[in-house]
Amino acid sequence: MLSISAMTGVGLCAYFKPDLSPEDGHFHYRESTIGAQEWMGSGAEAHDLYGKKVTLAPFRQLAKGLAPDGSKLRQNAGDSSDAAWDLTFSHDKDPSALYGCGDEDTRAVVLAIHQLAVASALELAEERFAFCRVGRGGNDQVPAKLVAATFLHVDSRGGPQGPDPNIHTHVVVFNCGLCPDGKWRALRSHDLYRAKMALGALYRAECARLYRELGVRIIRNGDSYRFADVPTALRDEFSQRRRAILKRAKELRLTSSAALERISLALRPGKTEFDAHDLRLSWRARALRYGFGEQQARAVFQRRGIDVIRSQKTGAKRAVRQAVAECIARGHVFGEVDVLRIAAARCQAGEAGIRAISEEASRWIGADPRLHCLGKRAGYSLYTTEDNLRLEEGFLARATSKPKQGVKPPSAESIRSAAKRHALSRDQFDALIHITQRPGNQILTGKAGTGKTRTFSALREVFESHGSMVIGLAPTGRAARELESGSGIKSMTLARFLLKLAPTRRFRAMHHARMLVRAAFKKGTWRLKPMTLPEKAVIVVDEAAMASLADLDALLRHADKSGAKVIFSGDDRQLGPVNATTPFSELCRRIEPAALETIWRHQGEGAWMTQANELLHAGEVDAALREFALRDKIHVVGSDEDPIQSVCDDWLKLRTRDPSPNHSRRMKFESA
Repeated sequence: MLSISAMTGVGLCAYFKPDLSPEDGHFHYRESTIGAQEWMGSGAEAHDLYGKKVTLAPFRQLAKGLAPDGSKLRQNAGDSSDAAWDLTFSHDKDPSALYGCGDEDTRAVVLAIHQLAVASALELAEERFAFCRVGRGGNDQVPAKLVAATFLHVDSRGGPQGPDPNIHTHVVVFNCGLCPDGKWRALRSHDLYRAKMALGALYRAECARLYRELGVRIIRNGDSYRFADVPTALRDEFSQRRRAILKRAKELRLTSSAALERISLALRPGKTEFDAHDLRLSWRARALRYGFGEQQARAVFQRRGIDVIRSQKTGAKRAVRQAVAECIARGHVFGEVDVLRIAAARCQAGEAGIRAISEEASRWIGADPRLHCLGKRAGYSLYTTEDNLRLEEGFLARATSKPKQGVKPPSAESIRSAAKRHALSRDQFDALIHITQRPGNQILTGKAGTGKTRTFSALREVFESHGSMVIGLAPTGRAARELESGSGIKSMTLARFLLKLAPTRRFRAMHHARMLVRAAFKKGTWRLKPMTLPEKAVIVVDEAAMASLADLDALLRHADKSGAKVIFSGDDRQLGPVNATTPFSELCRRIEPAALETIWRHQGEGAWMTQANELLHAGEVDAALREFALRDKIHVVGSDEDPIQSVCDDWLKLRTRDPSPNHSRRMKFESA
């Protein structure tokens, strides 16, 4: 797997402090780790660092955005706030277990495979996902060569029985890239984060391929792999932290991945030094409890000949075709990074490695006649199908077409009365006039905290007083509940509403099965009748930027038949679409939206809070943090990890105090 975290210059040294010794200027890891440190990336060649051991002096200089000779490599050189990104490639549990209980040769093979896969993944990241900003406002991008320092660890943080074997490499990618014009510039971190899942899957696919070529029996395990000859009990034995996290989650009645991540950080122990020899003896002793020792570890690597090694080209071609078909089936706009991620996940049994998958993806996407290139956005080529283009064109035509005589504009007097009762601000009143008085479908945009639900509350009152039914829809259940509680509009999810209007065959079968069960228990049953949309209905679609194109198009088709008025609401800069692409941005260009600008959520804190939120929304994080710091709203706790640990501890304390999911204090804490 691959995880990415941003690090400051000070944080880099603080994080590795227990592992460092400044005696000769080199990084020296504690004895329990291998201590392999190496400069990588094409950009390292420009500083005559590539392939050499990582030394303290150039490491500190690069963390500040400076070259080893002191020259500037980016505009904000000297500021170490955005020094680097730590890409941590973690080997799967089975090969780590082999390393823990195997002999010297077995350990060497496992480490070699891991390091080869890391090097291949970093090479691909540099080829496909490394860019620097150029041009006015940094809106354009150019490819960049990376400077990276790699650090290999072979154990995890300690557990009740000491550390578990856990092979992982920290790849510290510095915030500077060498561009084709010979200039150094700051990197665009967005590209690395966007490629995170694809790079992690490609790394695992490369590992699986290399193990398979050595005769290891590979079994696909979801989006990863496992070894058929490694006992499940041994895998669990070397997963102490995972067991502790799941146990704590069960106690707190939590299941979400976000909650598990918080618990993981909260239960994370500090680094501790262990003697390498003693640690390996401990691992072997624990493995022998399950009858798995050095001999069994060696037996896992059984070169069995060509018959078990398929052609990489064949495996890559099959995986890429399936990945493209899956992207097309989802009906969304996708990029090559999406194809790489899905194809790599389908090669977790060793069918193909990084290079074969990457080359086949580039070839196939360019040759597939079903795909239409939409051009580049943020440095990436985006693709869709001709069917999807026609669907979007049809949706936009329906959304902007001349409305049928269904919902008539309410009177100005009723609007003024509702605005007064709901204490609407000036921009909220103007927005209410805009979306109620203009015929046809309308749009209301606004950032979080601008009072969209308050405006909808007044809208509901106005339209209901004129005989129209107001229906609230949202892409997610949580958004629908928030819309209903804030505005009083009876709301449900968009998917459920569409099923009520036009039940699918599967939905009808499920209803029939439920009725059979009710009849068996002598309970009342009822026929499934499709819902009819009232002629004068007003449909409010909240968080429309999250809704899929197919769902929005289906909704407009029903609205056109009944003459209903649809009001789209959202902020396309805040949330991405669920399940597929959304034409919300293009819709805002074709229909003039009513915009709410003033943020009211933090008015009690003063004007500074509103300004700080505006800065955060614009991406000016440093300027926003300065506003908080000037008012003593930032509390610094220890090193880089300690604030996260402190927040997680507080969250767990609140969760333990009252585990109810609707506990107001916990909800306030989580929404902060």
